[in-house]
Amino acid sequence: MRLRFGPRSGRKGQALVEFALLLPVALFLALGVLALMLLVDAAYTVQHAADVAAAAYSATGSCSEAKQAGREAVGEGIGLQPARAQVTCRRAAQDPPASGDRLSDHGMKQLTVRYAYRSPIPLPFLPPSRTLVRSALAAPPAAGSSPKKDHHQDH
Repeated sequence: MRLRFGPRSGRKGQALVEFALLLPVALFLALGVLALMLLVDAAYTVQHAADVAAAAYSATGSCSEAKQAGREAVGEGIGLQPARAQVTCRRAAQDPPASGDRLSDHGMKQLTVRYAYRSPIPLPFLPPSRTLVRSALAAPPAAGSSPKKDHHQDH
């Protein structure tokens, strides 16, 4: 039996130990990046849903159709469930002023989408659940168009 001493003795063992030490850290970081990407995608999807709901209200003048369009748009996100989305349609708190008329009512609506987000990857540095809230403003349909009337609008 011959003992080896020199630069090559034990490098395989050292590499294995280093790999065993770094693998959990690398996996933790990769899962963290994935969880953060899913959260950002959910936030963008909820904003998109608010924009879709606002466009639907501007096209139809119907809050119920706008709410339905917003809920359906939530389903376009990665792993998001439309049933966990709540869409509200309310008169905008501050309408943009007309030329010189600061207090006129322009019929603007604020469409808000709330989504109860749950992270599919439980990590200690990200909250397991949070409510994502995004809003968009919508003008009523232009005069002369024939919007569908909605008798159940939220005021």
